[in-house]
Amino acid sequence: MPIRIYCIDNDILKKLATFQLFEQTIKAFNINHQDIRILDTAKHKFRGEWEKFQKGRSRQPDVDRIIDYDQILALAERLSSIKDAPDPVLFSELAKTEGIDKGDAILTAYAIQTIENGADILLFTGDKRLVKALAQVNLPQVGLLRHRIWCLEQLVLKNIEIYGFEVVKDAIVSRRDCDKAIKAAFGSGTESERHNVKPVLIDYIERLRKEANNLLAPYV
Repeated sequence: MPIRIYCIDNDILKKLATFQLFEQTIKAFNINHQDIRILDTAKHKFRGEWEKFQKGRSRQPDVDRIIDYDQILALAERLSSIKDAPDPVLFSELAKTEGIDKGDAILTAYAIQTIENGADILLFTGDKRLVKALAQVNLPQVGLLRHRIWCLEQLVLKNIEIYGFEVVKDAIVSRRDCDKAIKAAFGSGTESERHNVKPVLIDYIERLRKEANNLLAPYV
């Protein structure tokens, strides 16, 4: 069986850590820390955000106030990182696509080439624009990511499946404002109930799936 590598973008790292669901998520997937890859820029990005907040220069202080930067920075320092895309031609083609920034292009190019080299890959992303943009990219290599991308809402539902609704609700509600979809799903705070939350999360997933051209994992 080929080794499985998990590519995790900055947004997922930030939000799962803030929700106190990062470790629970990797346990749910039976992931070893050494099999995770993040962007090398993550530690610099998050340290910069934290310093701006401390200096009163944050663009979204109400959100930054609830972000768990201590845990995020600890993870960003410890996890294996990707500095450059292994295939500069593929990186260049991805990076010039609207909706795919440099970091997205590095992570995606790494994932594709790792699959080409015989490993298994799952890509966790909180960036719906990336998924939609990849679905429109006219490169045959992108097809290798078919059913390998998980979005935040899927990961939250996976946590609910494994650990139970109340556990996940308790982890999320006080920090739900850091994500639009999660805020919508858990809008009733501590009064949120499973039968109300799950349909909202599923709706976000299905709307993304319609534009994802089979890239999204077949979960839910």
